[in-house]
Amino acid sequence: MLSPKVFFRFALFVLIFCRIPFGFAQDSLAVNKAINRGIDDMMNSRYASALKTLSETREIAQTNSWPKQEFLSVNNIGLTYYKMGDYVKALNCFLQAYELAVSQRRPENEMTVLNNIALVYIKEEKKEKAEEYLLKAYTISVENKITIRIGFYASNLANLYLELNRLAEADKYLEIAFRTLDKNSRTLISARIVRNAIYLERNMPEKAVRDGLELLASIKDRGFDTETSEIQYFIAEAYLKLNQPEEALKFLENALKLKPEKDLRAKIFSLISNAAIKAKDFDKALWAKDSVIHLNKKISEEKNRELAENAALRFELSESRHTLENSKAEAADKQKIYLLSISLLLLILVSFTVIFYKRNQLSKQRKIIQENSLRIKNLELDHERQNTESLRHEIDVKNQILSDKILFQTTRNELIEEIIESLSDDPKISGNAVLFSSVRNLKSHLKDDAKWDDLSNHFENVNNEFIKALRERHPDLVANDIRYLSFVFLNLSTKEIASLLNITPESCRKRKERLFKKLNISAPDSLYSYLTSLV
Repeated sequence: MLSPKVFFRFALFVLIFCRIPFGFAQDSLAVNKAINRGIDDMMNSRYASALKTLSETREIAQTNSWPKQEFLSVNNIGLTYYKMGDYVKALNCFLQAYELAVSQRRPENEMTVLNNIALVYIKEEKKEKAEEYLLKAYTISVENKITIRIGFYASNLANLYLELNRLAEADKYLEIAFRTLDKNSRTLISARIVRNAIYLERNMPEKAVRDGLELLASIKDRGFDTETSEIQYFIAEAYLKLNQPEEALKFLENALKLKPEKDLRAKIFSLISNAAIKAKDFDKALWAKDSVIHLNKKISEEKNRELAENAALRFELSESRHTLENSKAEAADKQKIYLLSISLLLLILVSFTVIFYKRNQLSKQRKIIQENSLRIKNLELDHERQNTESLRHEIDVKNQILSDKILFQTTRNELIEEIIESLSDDPKISGNAVLFSSVRNLKSHLKDDAKWDDLSNHFENVNNEFIKALRERHPDLVANDIRYLSFVFLNLSTKEIASLLNITPESCRKRKERLFKKLNISAPDSLYSYLTSLV
């Protein structure tokens, strides 16, 4: 029968398939390298480091939705537990990996996990369950026409059927393996070792020797020490069945020189003891028996130590997971506080931005309102100025008309007065009492103030603001004063005013001087300027 080392090669093959190619996207390159680092730690029995690294890569892959990295992390965590001898946890991880492979629709991953599950059941001596999962893996490889996997799983099934002593089925799958595997494949060597073991089970030692020697020659100088030791062991067993103990001892001694694993070494020592007894070399037989006992004891101690180390490691991992969960909880709380703080700061920032924006908009609106108000006021002032100028122009025109009427009246009066004076001096008229009385009567009509009152009323209607301002400023002015000042406001000369008032120019100047004092004006020439400044 084959040693457990053959089954371990199944896992080694799986590990080779689980290595990550470095063709992934740049952002996942660090995770890929970390997974490879975790696999190296597992292969070198640094289980704590391997589990820590692979657990981290699994979490990163889940966070970033990287399905391939997640599958590789979970599958290799399972293989780490498998190597530690914790088959329950290994099986749980493999089942999770299988679910991932199915959900991702990756048949090559499905086959890998199914093979790993079979390894666990072989270790637990549940070979029928192992057969079920190996057959599933083999069927998937056939359906997807993956030749190298077909040969690999066929070889594994042949090995399993050898363990179950179902040799016909073992032959069937060996034939498939020989057809599909590459001639230089290491898996082909394992398949030929299985066939050699079948020859021994069928009591065909000659074929076992012949096939074993051919196989030894084919792998010579290729560095396959483990396979060489196993082949030499089976050749020695065949020679012993052929009753050639000396030949058997030669191959067994050569196998020991290659320093095989402890399990195979114990089997070699046991076979050396049997061969030495047949060769009547009892000292060697005794030495071999002692070596078997010593080696079994050493294996037992190492297994116990390994179990204790694994138990301690599991405890440390449990504590580490607990610490990690606490750290995650703390990190989550800190992240919540951080996010809350950021949210609060953003809210404050947004609030200040909105307030600033609203104030800015309000300021702009106020500025626009002020500008519009100022524009409206300016327009109103312009309109008022235009109205004032228009009104002033209208007043000036009316005053000009009034002035023209007064001048006309003055000229007419002067002309009539001259005519009356000349008539009065005429002896013919002065001697005629009736005519002289009529001339006197005509002269009295020149002193009639009725028409002048009409002119004064007309002036007040046109220049109401001036009259009002003059009376408010100088309430002691009488009607004659206002009339005189109105003529000055119309820019009439002293002579013209005297004619209108039917007084002499000298009397007119005296009245003007008297009004200077009333109005408290020092310079006589400034009377017209003073009066025009009132409006």
